[in-house]
Amino acid sequence: MRSGRLISTVMVAGLVVAGLAYVFLSGGRTVSGFDVASLPGHGSADAPVTVVVVEDFRCASCQTFHTDVVAELLRGHVAAGRVQLRFAVLPAVRKDSLDLATLALLYSRYHALPFATVSARLFEADSPRIDLARADLVLAEQFGPIDPGRRPALEVAARTHLKEGGRYLVGRDVDRVPSVLVGEVLLFAPGRDIVFREIERALAQATGDAEQ
Repeated sequence: MRSGRLISTVMVAGLVVAGLAYVFLSGGRTVSGFDVASLPGHGSADAPVTVVVVEDFRCASCQTFHTDVVAELLRGHVAAGRVQLRFAVLPAVRKDSLDLATLALLYSRYHALPFATVSARLFEADSPRIDLARADLVLAEQFGPIDPGRRPALEVAARTHLKEGGRYLVGRDVDRVPSVLVGEVLLFAPGRDIVFREIERALAQATGDAEQ
């Protein structure tokens, strides 16, 4: 029994060392104590691994990443309960990035929709190039209009939330999009394979910790 525990401990230690080497080689870094509580989430709160995706709707690379990688994550690890996906917006690409992000959060909150659902629709509508009026119309047609009487106050609340979130991200040196935080490992503009390898490593480590 002791030998089995020793083997498990050695395996977990090996995974940690290998993970640190992998993070270094992939251009990422470790971030501890990252607060995800205020970020809109998708998936089980009991999932062993939390992944935070940081995007800007005006970012063409973010559009590609969301359409390909995030969609695959939602269908796979998130649907299976292995990963909880959370979303952060860093409006930095264009002057109206914050306006478009505010629009997305507004519709998500008003219609009680997963932020992932609204995000997917905006990226599908070519958010890097769409104008704000058209983006508003697309979301209204898809999810329903917003009460004009309530809209101003809701917009202010959404914008304030996003500004505070943006300051927090920059304060933690998360200043590029797309970025992905897997557990405590932050990856900047990662490819699909890097993201999934890091998730598999984090899942293996979480499973090893649980078995001890």
